[in-house]
Amino acid sequence: MLAFSFYMLLCSLVHLPSLKSTIAQLHLTQDTGKKMRTLDALILNLATRLSKYIPISDDRREVMTATLQSTGMMITPETYYAKVIVRFLLKSLPAVIILFILPVAAAVYMIWPVWTLFDDLKEAEKRMNQKIKKIDGELPGLAADISEELKTDRDVVRILSSYLPSAGKELKEELEITIADMKSGSPDKALTRMDTRIGSLMLSQVIRGLHAVLHGDNCLVYFQMLSYIFKQSEIQSLRLAAKKLPDKMRVPAIIILACVFLTLFAVIIIFLYRKLNAFG
Repeated sequence: MLAFSFYMLLCSLVHLPSLKSTIAQLHLTQDTGKKMRTLDALILNLATRLSKYIPISDDRREVMTATLQSTGMMITPETYYAKVIVRFLLKSLPAVIILFILPVAAAVYMIWPVWTLFDDLKEAEKRMNQKIKKIDGELPGLAADISEELKTDRDVVRILSSYLPSAGKELKEELEITIADMKSGSPDKALTRMDTRIGSLMLSQVIRGLHAVLHGDNCLVYFQMLSYIFKQSEIQSLRLAAKKLPDKMRVPAIIILACVFLTLFAVIIIFLYRKLNAFG
């Protein structure tokens, strides 16, 4: 309570926003699908102040800005890294208290903050990989749809727009951005920006074909082959996932089997014990 009181006094001195306004900002800037907690607001407030002192190179800032925007984290790269530092410091506070009581325990406790530090640093990258995985899962259907549409139409904007109703959330958001970009500027540059923004190898092959369609090439066979390759790749991924299932089920199966044997053994022991008491 004393630490919280000092925090509130410091917030008043440096004119930080209130917790309610910060939580509202988190809802708008970070689409995580989770309920925002007061702790998240505290971390964001501290990270916003600390972000002014985080040095980042221009190249790294450009890459991180694109990644954060693609994952729905509408914060600056400096704030992102400041949040990681603030989380690490907050998780390390108990170790400082334990240090005065039992130094060895404090050293052991520090393993957890250090371990989670690397997870926090890779949070944006993990979200981006999850998004790419979901988008890649839809590309076989997109390639097949494009191959069918090319039989009657060569308008790339209309082809992509026709796929929007059946697209998943992640791919639909990217397609909407790209379609709006194509309508307002150069279609070629809009597709290139989409490719750079997502960074998927499979999507790059689709965009390469769309570039060719824009330049007047007949890419019907290309997208038919692409749809077949993507489908085979999807089937191969499912087979690999199916092969991993027995390994994951092995340990629970052994535990269940051991429990069955222990139950039978206990029943036999109880039965023999009662028989011996009867004879005695």
